[in-house]
Amino acid sequence: MHRRMMKSKIHRARITDANLHYVGSITLDTQLMEQADIREWEQVQVVDIDNGARFETYAIPGGPGT
Repeated sequence: MHRRMMKSKIHRARITDANLHYVGSITLDTQLMEQADIREWEQVQVVDIDNGARFETYAIPGGPGT
């Protein structure tokens, strides 16, 4: 039996850029990824705290402040 559990959480992160026509990854600051123990290509869940909408994607490292 496999159980999926959340091992890291980035709460109330600020969005610095968005492309509504791009379907794919989410780019995170490399320092933030390290602090949250999120690895490149790791599956992540993105949740809108205002309405509860959520989707799953994968994380890729970006530059500082991304």
